[in-house]
Amino acid sequence: MGGEVYRNAQFGIEMTIPSNMHQVDVSTLGLTAKATADDFPMMAAKEGDDPYGIVMIAQRLNVGRMPLVDAADFMRKVENGRDPNAILGRGETTNASGLVMDHLDWKEPNGQFGSAVITRVRDYLIVVRCNAKSKADIKAMVDAFTSMRRTANSK
Repeated sequence: MGGEVYRNAQFGIEMTIPSNMHQVDVSTLGLTAKATADDFPMMAAKEGDDPYGIVMIAQRLNVGRMPLVDAADFMRKVENGRDPNAILGRGETTNASGLVMDHLDWKEPNGQFGSAVITRVRDYLIVVRCNAKSKADIKAMVDAFTSMRRTANSK
């Protein structure tokens, strides 16, 4: 079952957050100090007071000193920072709303599970970074993002 619904009118998207999670103020995560019009936090959610959860950012393509050209470029950078033996899976799917989702799952050295999921909306990548204590929890987080829906009221 799903929980809260996160909606973003700027990008015309929404997703249902897993029922065991709640949204938190992204400004409490220390990410907003580095935010620009080209790279900014959108949403964060976590499990109770545990350090597990989801952080969603938007990153504009083709800007900056080391511009990203597409989702595959971003994912290569994420994968290159991981131990190849820790990679649990990588894939690309197109969801019911027509959004192409690229994802990478891994196991952290501390036993936690991590995942990065990316989709493109106009000239931005919408990136979700998940971390969880179990494969089932990471799957629920990834499933929530990959089930993202387009909304009619995008700006």
